[in-house]
Amino acid sequence: MSEPEATQATPEPAKHDKTAPEDRRIGVYICHCGGNISDYVDVEAVRDALADEPNVVISDDPIFACSDGTQQDMIQAIKANGLDGLVVASCSPKLHQTTFRNVSKRADMNPYAYTQVNVREQASWVHQHDKAGATEKVIGLVRSGVAKSRLSDELVPLRVNTVPRTLVIGGGIAGLRAAKGLADLGIDAILIERQPELGGWVGKLGAMFPHEDSGKEQVATLIDEVKDRRDVTIYTAAELTSKAGSFGNYEVEITLHREGGDKVLNLEVGSIIVATGFDSYNPDDGEYGYGMDGVVTLPQFKELVDATGSGTLSYDGRPVRSVAYIYCVGSRQEAGGNEYCSKYCCTAAIHTSSLVSSLDPGIRQYHLYRDIRAYGRNELTYNESREAGSVYVKFDPDTPPEVAKLDSGVLGVTVTDLLTGHAELTLPVDLVVLVTGMVPRENKTLIDLLKLPLGSDGFFNEIHPKLRPVET
Repeated sequence: MSEPEATQATPEPAKHDKTAPEDRRIGVYICHCGGNISDYVDVEAVRDALADEPNVVISDDPIFACSDGTQQDMIQAIKANGLDGLVVASCSPKLHQTTFRNVSKRADMNPYAYTQVNVREQASWVHQHDKAGATEKVIGLVRSGVAKSRLSDELVPLRVNTVPRTLVIGGGIAGLRAAKGLADLGIDAILIERQPELGGWVGKLGAMFPHEDSGKEQVATLIDEVKDRRDVTIYTAAELTSKAGSFGNYEVEITLHREGGDKVLNLEVGSIIVATGFDSYNPDDGEYGYGMDGVVTLPQFKELVDATGSGTLSYDGRPVRSVAYIYCVGSRQEAGGNEYCSKYCCTAAIHTSSLVSSLDPGIRQYHLYRDIRAYGRNELTYNESREAGSVYVKFDPDTPPEVAKLDSGVLGVTVTDLLTGHAELTLPVDLVVLVTGMVPRENKTLIDLLKLPLGSDGFFNEIHPKLRPVET
């Protein structure tokens, strides 16, 4: 595989001639942000104040500046009024700078003639009890944005020839699909996986919701497809240990862990995709009885169910006739750091219980939950689970279930049921399943090496939680 040469950045010709500041024509939009701004700032007063500002041709106050309809209105206004500058007073540039640059570009205006003024984080949210003061501050901030637009020279984009090869870090289903997709586009892919085998979490699963296809079989098929691609190179037991260079032209060092000693590969790539996945929460000893015989996590139980096939469900040689699921273990913790909802655990537990019912409808199943968060069509699985005989018991997080050995020697789960007048129930069961959530994978070296941003929950920080939730 030959290494293409990277060339120096070369500027594109400027699209617009330079305009004198006094001749600039600027459009100003002050966003209500659905009340996030307008509840604490007099947006109409800001709009009127900016209408008299020199060079301001349009001053408007849309409810949502980022909505498709408003974007289209902006494009039409730019073209109809010959605007060569755009100022939007709204939220953080981190969320929508790219959005409004694209609006400018679609209107045939230099995208770098756009200025975003962050009045939500810098004014409305921090001055909620002083509307007059917040309004005055916003007027000043937007005037500064207009001045910047008036006096700034237009930037010229640079075009850089990049190495047509991508490094994909992570050999689970996401990394495998990324490598295959790149190959389909004609881009060489280098796929590295820290573990000795490919597959990740999905490669360990049997039947999956909602199609009931085997995760193991799907991943095995995908691995075969990727291995057959000449433009995909796979290294297992491998890690990224060094990175240099800049966007489009990275020099990376890959360390291969081999029995005879580590080997180092030095490669050039144009981009890097991180698909390292997550880990399942590992309960502390004693947490909901974890460590006791018969107390397992949901991933462990799912593996047990998958291995049972069409046989009799048993644990450690003993038949399982009753199961209690305890939800939100390692998620929504008031103490311990994992305050977030993992968003998949409820559905995963309910689906697993449906598989158990299909094995043997006579197995008693109790679901002890704070709230059931089954999104969209997952609600149907919840209803099917109840119809199949599963019993759902709602508990107060202040009085969570307790797991102990009963005098009879079996496990007992004591819970206060909020839906039956706070009745205290003790459920004798053969198995207790702790429905554990996601936690960030330990990747400190990789995070530091690539300078990846993390959210407060420790996961990679998405560009936009709603619009671009899988990009960082």
